[in-house]
Amino acid sequence: MANFTQEQIAYIKTKFDEVDADKNGSITLEELTALLKTLGGGEFSAKISISQFDNNKDGRLTFDEFLEFAPTVADWNLQI
Repeated sequence: MANFTQEQIAYIKTKFDEVDADKNGSITLEELTALLKTLGGGEFSAKISISQFDNNKDGRLTFDEFLEFAPTVADWNLQI
């Protein structure tokens, strides 16, 4: 996992909370697809991302898994 500053973790947490539309503590394929559509991607990109970062293979991204995904989002300028 990348080494994040506290500010970066707080920023990623706000993004996680925005994407977690049903507020159940994990991000589904549909929720990730909605995020990636705003960034020029779509369902295919979301499926690839979930398959790559879903470490427990439950079909969702937990916050810890989302932390691993976050550096792939160039628009967030995390500079890790």
